[in-house]
Amino acid sequence: MKRKRHTPQEIIAKLREAEVELNQGATIEAVCRKLEISEQTFHRWRHEYGGLKGPEMARMKELEKENARLKKIVAQQLGIVDCRNKQDAQETKPQTDSGDGGNECGCGDASASR
Repeated sequence: MKRKRHTPQEIIAKLREAEVELNQGATIEAVCRKLEISEQTFHRWRHEYGGLKGPEMARMKELEKENARLKKIVAQQLGIVDCRNKQDAQETKPQTDSGDGGNECGCGDASASR
């Protein structure tokens, strides 16, 4: 069976359709068969998207993207701090030229040498 990636709008529409079917007395198994999804997918979607409408879904996806971007920035900043901590530790030791062409701390992060 070929896998299909559903858009958030398609997922919300299928969940609404499933809700109607379930309220009419259909079983989850029958609803999943009609929607051509597995029960596991149904429960995952219901947990993740249950109760959301179209605009709320768009806002959630926008916030998830922003959160991922901010996490990346924090990780980069922590990398710089770690690199500077290594550099401070190396300053207490005798300096040797490694000849690797990297930055001062040797971690390879060019932004840390600024």
